[in-house]
Amino acid sequence: MTNTGAGSATQGGVSGATRAVPNAARPAGDDWSWKKRTFAYEETVRVLTRQAAVLSELRNRANIVLAADAVVATLFGASALGKSHPLALKILALVAFGLGIAACVAVLWPVRDTDNACHARQWRVSFHLDEVMHFVEGTDDASWQEGISLFQTARQLNWNTNKWRNRFLQWAAVLLAVQIGLWAAVVLA
Repeated sequence: MTNTGAGSATQGGVSGATRAVPNAARPAGDDWSWKKRTFAYEETVRVLTRQAAVLSELRNRANIVLAADAVVATLFGASALGKSHPLALKILALVAFGLGIAACVAVLWPVRDTDNACHARQWRVSFHLDEVMHFVEGTDDASWQEGISLFQTARQLNWNTNKWRNRFLQWAAVLLAVQIGLWAAVVLA
């Protein structure tokens, strides 16, 4: 999947509605407080945008590893499986191939930007209008703190999702190297 900019959660984009700094809640006369709030808001949205880009990059790399898995299995597997090579090495190579594909699919699997009874939310880039309006219309620090807390929770959720997908990608790369070694051992045996 490719990131086309401000797209849906499954593409890793950040909703365009969250990009504009809300001016409706700007307090009169307190310019320094407004600058701090604006900075906090813009920084949080920037981080959410960066996390979406990282997810897209992880998916691109997983596609490369998946293609490499297929090429290695095609080149080595066709010649190795047809001949009388050690069965244990063939099985181990096929297991490494299968686990490598599974790890790549785990990275490529779409993220959920919604909560429901069956599945927990994995990604947060879109917010309900009520959630945003609560802190946009509020003029006190408490409503702004709630809004920033909402963004920080989304940031942490996205970070955890990227962390696990990065680990799956690392395992996919290791399994690719293991697969190459096993297929080479099968062919050379």
